[in-house]
Amino acid sequence: MSKSSIIETVWKLAEPIAEELGLKLWDVRFEKEGASWYLRIFIDHPDGIDIEDCEAMTRPVNEILDQTDPISQAYVLEVGSAGLERELNRTWHFDASIGELVRARAIRPIDGEREWIGVLHAWEKEQITLEIEGTLRTLPLADLAFVKRYEEFEFLSSRISGETVFIDLRIKFRDDTSYVQIKELCREISIKMKKQIPQSRVSIVINGE
Repeated sequence: MSKSSIIETVWKLAEPIAEELGLKLWDVRFEKEGASWYLRIFIDHPDGIDIEDCEAMTRPVNEILDQTDPISQAYVLEVGSAGLERELNRTWHFDASIGELVRARAIRPIDGEREWIGVLHAWEKEQITLEIEGTLRTLPLADLAFVKRYEEFEFLSSRISGETVFIDLRIKFRDDTSYVQIKELCREISIKMKKQIPQSRVSIVINGE
């Protein structure tokens, strides 16, 4: 079975489970890292996703995958949140993101630029249009490595104490952003910073708007 066939098969198996749990299936990926294959299922909810949601989804998905056995090779199953900075790769992803701030990165530079951050103004099958500081910019989807939702944060300060680097950030959230979603993004940022600076400790100031 091809990679795309595996993804679509798993989607059809996992989507009813997510709906029964009151969740939204956002994406399914089958990816190879090193010598291992990973089946990654991303779920969403208006109030955010916590570890209990992931565990509740994992158990029945594991059971139905064992029963149907759609993947012949060994793999690791991972169920996680789509995240606030989620990737857009399906038709309804783009529909749901009109008017939202997104980040697009090109496979190779286009007119000397490789990354753009702007409001998703419109999209069609082969292109997206971003509004960037009042100007519309159209980008071919075939030339983009990814399009993701984007959350702005502001670097405030950093300081070093012994071997630890303290980093202070400020993030602005909309008033309708839930506590779970805020907690989720703060965790994502802390993990990313620790990967780049292992000795870092991140402090985040939250502002509503």
